[in-house]
Amino acid sequence: MNQKPVYAASQLAWAHEENARAFAQLRACGYSGVEIVPLKAFGSWDAINDQAVTDLSTTLAQEGLIVPSMQALFFGISDIHVFKGEAERANLRAHILRCARLADQVGAKTIVFGAPKLRDPGERPSAAALDQAQEFFVSVGDELLKNSNATLTIEPVAAHHGGTFLKTHQETAAFIQSVNHPRIRLQFDLGCWLTHKEDEQMLPALTPLIAHSHISAPMLGRIDAAIAADARHCFSILLEAGLQSAISVEMLDNQLGGDWHAALEEARPSNFLANFLA
Repeated sequence: MNQKPVYAASQLAWAHEENARAFAQLRACGYSGVEIVPLKAFGSWDAINDQAVTDLSTTLAQEGLIVPSMQALFFGISDIHVFKGEAERANLRAHILRCARLADQVGAKTIVFGAPKLRDPGERPSAAALDQAQEFFVSVGDELLKNSNATLTIEPVAAHHGGTFLKTHQETAAFIQSVNHPRIRLQFDLGCWLTHKEDEQMLPALTPLIAHSHISAPMLGRIDAAIAADARHCFSILLEAGLQSAISVEMLDNQLGGDWHAALEEARPSNFLANFLA
Protein backbone atom coordinates (compact mmCIF):
# COMPACT_ATOMS: atom_id res chain seq x y z
CA MET A 1 0.00 0.00 0.00
CA ASN A 2 1.28 3.46 -0.87
CA GLN A 3 1.48 6.32 1.59
CA LYS A 4 -1.62 8.33 2.34
CA PRO A 5 -2.53 10.47 -0.71
CA VAL A 6 -3.22 14.18 -0.54
CA TYR A 7 -6.99 14.73 -0.58
CA ALA A 8 -8.05 18.23 -1.67
CA ALA A 9 -11.06 20.20 -2.86
CA SER A 10 -11.15 22.47 -5.87
CA GLN A 11 -11.98 26.15 -5.44
CA LEU A 12 -14.51 25.76 -8.25
CA ALA A 13 -17.03 24.82 -5.53
CA TRP A 14 -17.29 28.26 -3.87
CA ALA A 15 -16.97 31.97 -4.61
CA HIS A 16 -13.80 34.01 -4.15
CA GLU A 17 -15.45 35.87 -1.27
CA GLU A 18 -16.01 32.58 0.60
CA ASN A 19 -12.36 31.49 0.69
CA ALA A 20 -11.74 32.02 4.40
CA ARG A 21 -14.85 30.08 5.40
CA ALA A 22 -14.15 27.35 2.86
CA PHE A 23 -10.55 26.88 3.98
CA ALA A 24 -11.65 26.57 7.60
CA GLN A 25 -14.29 24.01 6.66
CA LEU A 26 -11.82 21.97 4.64
CA ARG A 27 -9.56 21.73 7.68
CA ALA A 28 -12.48 20.77 9.92
CA CYS A 29 -13.62 18.08 7.48
CA GLY A 30 -10.20 16.47 7.19
CA TYR A 31 -9.14 17.64 3.74
CA SER A 32 -5.40 18.08 3.36
CA GLY A 33 -5.33 20.56 0.47
CA VAL A 34 -6.94 23.02 -1.93
CA GLU A 35 -6.80 22.85 -5.71
CA ILE A 36 -6.27 26.48 -6.63
CA VAL A 37 -8.35 28.27 -9.26
CA PRO A 38 -6.45 31.51 -9.96
CA LEU A 39 -9.50 33.74 -10.34
CA LYS A 40 -11.09 32.22 -7.21
CA ALA A 41 -7.87 32.53 -5.24
CA PHE A 42 -6.96 36.10 -6.21
CA GLY A 43 -10.08 37.64 -7.79
CA SER A 44 -8.38 38.70 -11.02
CA TRP A 45 -5.18 38.10 -12.97
CA ASP A 46 -4.09 41.67 -12.28
CA ALA A 47 -4.34 41.02 -8.53
CA ILE A 48 -1.70 38.27 -8.64
CA ASN A 49 1.60 39.53 -7.27
CA ASP A 50 4.23 38.32 -4.82
CA GLN A 51 2.46 39.78 -1.80
CA ALA A 52 -0.89 38.27 -2.76
CA VAL A 53 0.75 34.87 -3.22
CA THR A 54 2.50 35.17 0.14
CA ASP A 55 -0.78 36.12 1.84
CA LEU A 56 -2.57 33.14 0.31
CA SER A 57 0.21 30.75 1.25
CA THR A 58 0.21 32.06 4.82
CA THR A 59 -3.55 31.65 5.12
CA LEU A 60 -3.44 28.10 3.83
CA ALA A 61 -0.53 27.18 6.09
CA GLN A 62 -2.46 28.47 9.10
CA GLU A 63 -5.27 26.06 8.18
CA GLY A 64 -2.82 23.20 7.62
CA LEU A 65 -3.67 23.00 3.90
CA ILE A 66 -1.32 22.49 0.95
CA VAL A 67 -1.82 23.16 -2.77
CA PRO A 68 -1.38 19.99 -4.85
CA SER A 69 -2.62 21.42 -8.15
CA MET A 70 -4.15 24.34 -10.05
CA GLN A 71 -6.99 24.29 -12.58
CA ALA A 72 -9.31 26.59 -14.58
CA LEU A 73 -6.20 28.40 -15.76
CA PHE A 74 -7.52 30.17 -18.82
CA PHE A 75 -10.62 32.09 -17.73
CA GLY A 76 -10.27 35.75 -18.64
CA ILE A 77 -7.41 35.13 -21.07
CA SER A 78 -7.92 35.84 -24.78
CA ASP A 79 -6.04 35.11 -28.03
CA ILE A 80 -4.84 31.66 -26.94
CA HIS A 81 -5.41 28.35 -28.73
CA VAL A 82 -3.69 25.07 -29.56
CA PHE A 83 -4.69 25.05 -33.23
CA LYS A 84 -5.65 28.48 -34.55
CA GLY A 85 -2.31 30.09 -35.37
CA GLU A 86 1.28 30.48 -34.24
CA ALA A 87 0.56 33.71 -32.36
CA GLU A 88 -2.24 32.06 -30.40
CA ARG A 89 -0.04 29.04 -29.66
CA ALA A 90 2.79 31.29 -28.48
CA ASN A 91 0.38 33.19 -26.22
CA LEU A 92 -1.00 29.95 -24.82
CA ARG A 93 2.48 28.56 -24.20
CA ALA A 94 3.47 31.76 -22.40
CA HIS A 95 0.34 31.72 -20.24
CA ILE A 96 0.87 28.07 -19.30
CA LEU A 97 4.39 29.00 -18.22
CA ARG A 98 3.01 31.91 -16.19
CA CYS A 99 0.66 29.48 -14.44
CA ALA A 100 3.49 27.03 -13.87
CA ARG A 101 5.56 29.71 -12.17
CA LEU A 102 2.57 30.57 -9.98
CA ALA A 103 2.26 26.87 -9.19
CA ASP A 104 5.89 26.87 -8.09
CA GLN A 105 5.19 29.78 -5.76
CA VAL A 106 2.23 28.07 -4.05
CA GLY A 107 3.83 24.62 -4.06
CA ALA A 108 1.57 22.95 -6.62
CA LYS A 109 3.11 20.03 -8.47
CA THR A 110 0.59 19.99 -11.33
CA ILE A 111 -1.46 22.37 -13.48
CA VAL A 112 -4.51 21.03 -15.29
CA PHE A 113 -5.29 21.57 -18.97
CA GLY A 114 -9.01 21.00 -19.54
CA ALA A 115 -10.23 23.97 -21.63
CA PRO A 116 -12.08 22.19 -24.46
CA LYS A 117 -12.59 25.38 -26.49
CA LEU A 118 -8.85 26.00 -26.59
CA ARG A 119 -8.14 22.58 -28.09
CA ASP A 120 -10.99 22.30 -30.59
CA PRO A 121 -9.34 21.34 -33.90
CA GLY A 122 -12.31 22.46 -35.99
CA GLU A 123 -12.32 20.84 -39.42
CA ARG A 124 -8.74 19.59 -39.28
CA PRO A 125 -8.32 15.90 -40.10
CA SER A 126 -7.75 13.82 -36.98
CA ALA A 127 -4.17 12.83 -37.87
CA ALA A 128 -3.17 16.43 -38.60
CA ALA A 129 -4.72 17.64 -35.34
CA LEU A 130 -2.88 14.98 -33.35
CA ASP A 131 0.43 15.88 -34.99
CA GLN A 132 0.00 19.60 -34.36
CA ALA A 133 -1.11 19.06 -30.77
CA GLN A 134 1.79 16.69 -30.15
CA GLU A 135 4.28 19.28 -31.40
CA PHE A 136 2.69 21.97 -29.22
CA PHE A 137 2.65 19.95 -26.01
CA VAL A 138 6.22 18.76 -26.50
CA SER A 139 7.23 22.41 -26.74
CA VAL A 140 5.25 23.19 -23.57
CA GLY A 141 6.92 20.31 -21.76
CA ASP A 142 10.34 21.57 -22.80
CA GLU A 143 9.53 25.05 -21.45
CA LEU A 144 8.38 23.53 -18.16
CA LEU A 145 11.59 21.53 -17.86
CA LYS A 146 13.67 24.68 -18.31
CA ASN A 147 11.62 27.08 -16.23
CA SER A 148 9.42 25.34 -13.64
CA ASN A 149 8.95 22.33 -11.40
CA ALA A 150 5.31 21.91 -12.46
CA THR A 151 3.84 19.18 -14.64
CA LEU A 152 0.96 19.84 -17.04
CA THR A 153 -1.84 17.26 -16.89
CA ILE A 154 -4.14 16.90 -19.88
CA GLU A 155 -7.72 16.15 -18.90
CA PRO A 156 -10.14 14.23 -21.11
CA VAL A 157 -13.27 16.34 -21.61
CA ALA A 158 -16.62 14.76 -22.50
CA ALA A 159 -18.82 16.17 -25.26
CA HIS A 160 -21.42 17.54 -22.82
CA HIS A 161 -18.69 19.84 -21.46
CA GLY A 162 -17.72 20.92 -24.98
CA GLY A 163 -15.06 18.29 -25.62
CA THR A 164 -14.14 17.62 -29.25
CA PHE A 165 -10.52 16.49 -28.93
CA LEU A 166 -9.25 13.87 -26.45
CA LYS A 167 -12.64 13.06 -24.94
CA THR A 168 -11.84 9.75 -23.21
CA HIS A 169 -9.06 8.52 -20.98
CA GLN A 170 -8.09 5.95 -23.58
CA GLU A 171 -7.64 8.63 -26.26
CA THR A 172 -5.86 10.98 -23.88
CA ALA A 173 -3.53 8.28 -22.56
CA ALA A 174 -2.56 7.31 -26.10
CA PHE A 175 -1.84 10.96 -26.85
CA ILE A 176 0.25 11.35 -23.67
CA GLN A 177 2.27 8.32 -24.70
CA SER A 178 2.82 9.79 -28.17
CA VAL A 179 4.02 13.09 -26.64
CA ASN A 180 6.34 11.04 -24.43
CA HIS A 181 7.42 13.93 -22.22
CA PRO A 182 8.00 13.73 -18.45
CA ARG A 183 6.20 17.03 -17.84
CA ILE A 184 3.07 16.18 -19.87
CA ARG A 185 0.96 13.65 -18.01
CA LEU A 186 -2.60 12.36 -17.68
CA GLN A 187 -5.35 13.92 -15.58
CA PHE A 188 -7.79 11.28 -14.31
CA ASP A 189 -11.36 12.54 -14.05
CA LEU A 190 -14.01 10.29 -12.51
CA GLY A 191 -16.95 12.18 -14.02
CA CYS A 192 -15.56 11.78 -17.53
CA TRP A 193 -14.76 8.13 -16.81
CA LEU A 194 -18.35 7.47 -15.74
CA THR A 195 -19.81 9.41 -18.67
CA HIS A 196 -18.05 7.18 -21.19
CA LYS A 197 -18.48 3.98 -19.15
CA GLU A 198 -14.81 3.25 -19.68
CA ASP A 199 -13.46 -0.21 -18.92
CA GLU A 200 -12.13 -0.56 -15.36
CA GLN A 201 -9.62 -3.11 -16.60
CA MET A 202 -7.76 -0.15 -18.14
CA LEU A 203 -7.17 1.50 -14.77
CA PRO A 204 -3.94 -0.29 -13.75
CA ALA A 205 -2.38 0.50 -17.14
CA LEU A 206 -3.38 4.17 -16.84
CA THR A 207 -1.97 4.54 -13.33
CA PRO A 208 1.69 5.26 -14.26
CA LEU A 209 0.55 8.07 -16.59
CA ILE A 210 -1.60 9.87 -14.00
CA ALA A 211 -0.13 12.93 -12.27
CA HIS A 212 -3.37 14.30 -10.76
CA SER A 213 -6.88 12.98 -10.16
CA HIS A 214 -10.38 14.40 -9.81
CA ILE A 215 -13.34 12.87 -8.02
CA SER A 216 -16.30 14.41 -9.79
CA ALA A 217 -19.84 13.78 -10.97
CA PRO A 218 -20.50 13.90 -14.73
CA MET A 219 -22.05 17.39 -14.45
CA LEU A 220 -19.76 18.54 -11.59
CA GLY A 221 -22.56 18.42 -9.03
CA ARG A 222 -22.49 17.01 -5.51
CA ILE A 223 -20.68 13.79 -4.70
CA ASP A 224 -23.79 11.81 -3.79
CA ALA A 225 -23.90 8.22 -2.56
CA ALA A 226 -23.79 6.74 -6.06
CA ILE A 227 -20.76 8.82 -7.14
CA ALA A 228 -19.06 8.05 -3.82
CA ALA A 229 -19.53 4.33 -4.47
CA ASP A 230 -18.04 4.71 -7.95
CA ALA A 231 -15.13 6.69 -6.47
CA ARG A 232 -14.45 4.01 -3.87
CA HIS A 233 -14.39 1.37 -6.58
CA CYS A 234 -12.23 3.21 -9.13
CA PHE A 235 -9.76 4.64 -6.66
CA SER A 236 -9.34 1.37 -4.83
CA ILE A 237 -8.11 -0.08 -8.13
CA LEU A 238 -5.92 2.93 -8.90
CA LEU A 239 -4.38 3.09 -5.44
CA GLU A 240 -3.75 -0.64 -5.33
CA ALA A 241 -2.05 -0.26 -8.72
CA GLY A 242 0.32 2.33 -7.24
CA LEU A 243 -1.38 5.69 -7.90
CA GLN A 244 0.94 8.45 -6.68
CA SER A 245 -1.15 11.51 -7.52
CA ALA A 246 -3.06 13.83 -5.26
CA ILE A 247 -6.85 13.49 -5.39
CA SER A 248 -9.14 16.52 -5.58
CA VAL A 249 -12.90 16.70 -5.25
CA GLU A 250 -14.16 18.78 -8.18
CA MET A 251 -17.60 20.40 -7.92
CA LEU A 252 -18.90 23.52 -9.66
CA ASP A 253 -20.52 26.23 -7.55
CA ASN A 254 -23.48 26.72 -9.91
CA GLN A 255 -24.28 23.00 -9.68
CA LEU A 256 -24.50 23.01 -5.88
CA GLY A 257 -27.58 25.17 -5.34
CA GLY A 258 -25.57 27.56 -3.20
CA ASP A 259 -24.95 24.90 -0.53
CA TRP A 260 -21.23 24.26 -0.96
CA HIS A 261 -20.91 23.74 2.78
CA ALA A 262 -23.01 20.57 2.71
CA ALA A 263 -21.35 19.44 -0.51
CA LEU A 264 -17.88 19.63 1.06
CA GLU A 265 -19.14 17.80 4.12
CA GLU A 266 -20.61 15.00 1.98
CA ALA A 267 -17.37 14.62 0.05
CA ARG A 268 -15.10 14.62 3.11
CA PRO A 269 -12.33 12.03 2.85
CA SER A 270 -13.52 9.80 5.65
CA ASN A 271 -16.86 9.23 3.90
CA PHE A 272 -15.57 7.09 1.09
CA LEU A 273 -11.82 6.67 0.93
CA ALA A 274 -11.20 5.93 4.59
CA ASN A 275 -9.24 2.74 3.93
CA PHE A 276 -6.70 4.67 1.84
CA LEU A 277 -6.67 7.95 3.74
CA ALA A 278 -6.46 6.63 7.29
